[in-house]
Amino acid sequence: MTQGYKRQNEPGGIYIIAAHCPHFEAATGMMKIKIGLAYKGKRGTLERAMEHKTSCPDDLTLLASFAVDDMTSIPMPEHTIGGVHEMERYLHAVMVAYDWAHIGQGTEWFAVPCDLLTNEDKCPELMQVIANAPAWDDVTCFQRLGHNTNTTKRTAAEKRKDRAGRC
Repeated sequence: MTQGYKRQNEPGGIYIIAAHCPHFEAATGMMKIKIGLAYKGKRGTLERAMEHKTSCPDDLTLLASFAVDDMTSIPMPEHTIGGVHEMERYLHAVMVAYDWAHIGQGTEWFAVPCDLLTNEDKCPELMQVIANAPAWDDVTCFQRLGHNTNTTKRTAAEKRKDRAGRC
């Protein structure tokens, strides 16, 4: 399985979806999740998350979505500045650090505790990222472009304008 294209230090959205399989969850106490990204605002991120319904036999539920601005402080490695791609990579590394197994082919799906997003003790790193995420409407380029436009198409001048527009 291949990953989508990677653009460094771009704003966008992170989504976390669960593929519910009652038998798997009952037997293991784990659920299957995908942490993915979209180089778009809220609407584009939600649409991207739900595109997986056509390729997944299980019932999908959106567990969380949040905005990531460019020039975001990524917790690890320390002093990393990045955007949505770097944040997704960080969150995948956190899942691996907890030794939560990859499910299926590729590296996009993980088996995680069913209470991952309701028990703050399960993954404080994830909870901190979600708590510190900017509001969708606070991301300057989403204000300018809307929430369904690909942020990677911005020119260098537009990126400078977006960064200058922050408070």
